[in-house]
Amino acid sequence: MLLAPRIVEGAPGNLGDPLGWRALHQQHSQRIAGARKLFARDPSQALTVLVYGASIMESWTGQSFGYPLEDAAQLKTAYDNHFSAVRSEVFGISGDCTEQLLWRLQNGEAPEGIGARLVICNIGTNDITELLLRDLAKQDELASLILGACQLLLQADSQLHVVLIGILPRASDWDSWGRLAPHWPNRVSAAIERVNWRLQQYCEGTDRASYCDCTPCFVCMQAEGQLRRDLYRDDLMHPNAAGMDCIGSSLKPYILQIARS
Repeated sequence: MLLAPRIVEGAPGNLGDPLGWRALHQQHSQRIAGARKLFARDPSQALTVLVYGASIMESWTGQSFGYPLEDAAQLKTAYDNHFSAVRSEVFGISGDCTEQLLWRLQNGEAPEGIGARLVICNIGTNDITELLLRDLAKQDELASLILGACQLLLQADSQLHVVLIGILPRASDWDSWGRLAPHWPNRVSAAIERVNWRLQQYCEGTDRASYCDCTPCFVCMQAEGQLRRDLYRDDLMHPNAAGMDCIGSSLKPYILQIARS
């Protein structure tokens, strides 16, 4: 059963520089418009795979909020390792919550008329940060917003398939030395698991969306209850290049299916 997408009125702000956010959104919209013109002239030049999200997805470009990351080369290599067989683009903006992605999709970034066949979407960890400060019990509202974004993506092209990557495990607790502790579960794990369960349940009810669970990649199997530090940046929230490579490996079956079609 399809949910009616929530309409977000007015351009939202961002956790960072709102002017920079608007500039990035405009760049994304222009890239979509350019892909649409190219596809209209030559359908063989379809932009077949698109990636949407916030900082985690943007990091595949080697950037955060449009600025280079120190491990940009490794991040781009991780992306190329998994996406080089298809024509793809990344539309991520660091700091975005789900409502900002919804607004972007409603204002020029939807994959309409470009020949897209696969959209990969990961969003929600910044919302979890907001809920941690306010009310984690509102995780069902967050799940509904993410599914609203999925609906907008599906409505953009009847031939399109969406892969929803679940919200990744992340740290939220501090140890006695004032350092982030890699505990899992923690204060946010129940909310993340609830949202991810909702996304998985939705995807199991439609043949146009799939759920990608990357949790097993990021939780240490040899030390139960620990996040894998080797796959994260120091904040234990954002994957490093090795972590992004693990996400790419989880997505590869979907990408290869598009490459072979």
